[in-house]
Amino acid sequence: MFVSLGQLEIRELRMLSCCSLRQTLICEGVIQAVVGLYSSRVVTSSDSAAGSTLQAFTLSDSSGLLSSQSLVSPGVCVSALAPVEGLPDALTGADEGGHIFIWNLKTGQLLSRVLLEQGLSNTACLRGYSYCGVLLVLLQHQFLSSLDQEEKNHMSSEEKMKPALLSLVGINPLSGKSVLVTQLCPPKGWTGRLCEVDVNSSRIVGLSQSGCVCVWELGEGGTSRTMEAPEDEDWQLVRWGEGDTLVIGHQNGDVSLHSYSVGRQAEARTDTKTQNADFNIMQHYSRL
Repeated sequence: MFVSLGQLEIRELRMLSCCSLRQTLICEGVIQAVVGLYSSRVVTSSDSAAGSTLQAFTLSDSSGLLSSQSLVSPGVCVSALAPVEGLPDALTGADEGGHIFIWNLKTGQLLSRVLLEQGLSNTACLRGYSYCGVLLVLLQHQFLSSLDQEEKNHMSSEEKMKPALLSLVGINPLSGKSVLVTQLCPPKGWTGRLCEVDVNSSRIVGLSQSGCVCVWELGEGGTSRTMEAPEDEDWQLVRWGEGDTLVIGHQNGDVSLHSYSVGRQAEARTDTKTQNADFNIMQHYSRL
């Protein structure tokens, strides 16, 4: 299990074994980004004269021994890292200049460097998805003002009031081309900035500054459902737990569990909406 809380500077990285509850010190120093991956692996990115130093650490479940492998640096500061569902040996990363990087974790090779279109700079990659030869990357917008300036001339007055919080882009790793597939906007009643975000497969949960929790469904064309914090509670943190469970942290230190369910009626529409989403992705695929 790997957990990283808060936005503070990362100085030390430890791995906790869920079986023995034993802690293992992975590395120390100023760490720019860190991500926990499949098969007891952790990847870190640290600033260096070469741009970034990237290390992949693997902890043996049987012996407890720690091994490491260096990844090829892209020559710039990598500010975010994310796994790729369906490709356990692939890793994606992003910088503040709108580049997406793709690595092979087995060899450490930098496979591709992709420059995203205008309006997608200052984004952090949250998750990658392998789909029909296309790499889909979910991005979180860090500075919404730059996106608004790029897009405002092409938006309706209603859309201008709801800038995108998240974007899904399709990437062809061989050609280096990318295309914007869809964007996820805040629902009605959403106020304040996006403070916390977590991904569970094709579901994304976000927490606003005002304590509103929203779940977006990528498989259903980006549909969203929200729930508000009760007046006597102050929600500060949200994460996906086991299955469809949402773990919500309160300002007073309490933790509550909430069961998320799309309901039978929504489930009955999933196949149709998924087909529409697949068709939308395949339309963009021809441009890659």
